Amino acid sequence: MSGTEHPALSRRDFYVRLRELALPIAFQQFMLAAVSAGDAAMLGFVSQDALAAVSLATQIQFVENLFLGALVSGATLIMAQYQGKGDRRIVQRVFHLILRYAVGIGLLFFGASLLAPRVLMGIFAEEEALISIGSDYLRLAAPSFLLTGISQCHLCMMRTTGRAKRSAAISSFAMGLDTVLNAIFIFGLLGVPAMGARGAALTTSIARAVELLLVLWDARMVKNVPVQRTLLFRLDLELEREFWYYSFPVLLNHLVWGLGTASYSAIIGHLGGDITAANSIAAVIKNVILCFTRGIANGGGILLASVLGAGGLESARVC
Repeated sequence: MSGTEHPALSRRDFYVRLRELALPIAFQQFMLAAVSAGDAAMLGFVSQDALAAVSLATQIQFVENLFLGALVSGATLIMAQYQGKGDRRIVQRVFHLILRYAVGIGLLFFGASLLAPRVLMGIFAEEEALISIGSDYLRLAAPSFLLTGISQCHLCMMRTTGRAKRSAAISSFAMGLDTVLNAIFIFGLLGVPAMGARGAALTTSIARAVELLLVLWDARMVKNVPVQRTLLFRLDLELEREFWYYSFPVLLNHLVWGLGTASYSAIIGHLGGDITAANSIAAVIKNVILCFTRGIANGGGILLASVLGAGGLESARVC
């Protein structure tokens, strides 16, 4: 289909397709919020310090997700446009471009969490109990920082190419596994030694590893843009410029908003464990409320980019 032959998309058709995209993404966001709520509840039974320390330690992952989110958002816009044009070659190249950046970001956060966890925790807390628990958490959770970026690139590709339900199913399975393993490792069920906050970190890494294995298996089975070394290390300046044209404003927006949120958490963390624990519970409730609006926003962005890429300017204006 050429860019000038895109059929008119009515508002009703738009909402039907939006529902097909937005509901799986919203469900995925809801599962993430639900798992966070479950983690907070379990750690609250261990101790208030465990709940507060893990809440602060996960701010490191939150900062990493700011960068990954900007990459994925920019890539989604470009890939959806070229997917709408039927140009799979550019879609492949954009996928490998963001994968290269995601691996670099993941290695940075993996190394920092593994080698200098106390330095990172010192940004968010000053009580030794919180720093000690949080440092142990970061060391065990460090592999997840590397694995998450690779998984997010594949999940982005799945959503962009019309496989949002499969993307949500894989993420939801990984999150459900995280919850089950959390109960086992935090409380010491089924003969496993009780590990407390360290158990929560270990299950995070296991769940991210399972998620990555599932997306790689899915990509291999459906031949949905397998990783190619030649494309992974090929520098395309024109594509880089186009990518950062879309991604840089998103990155700035994420950084301004996200670093402000992280700074708020750091200020709260220096006020002590009681306030930090209360704030972590409030944050979980907020994320549960926002999950559906995020799903609609992400789904709408993918759909409009696809329509515009296929030449449906008038359809995009109507919708």
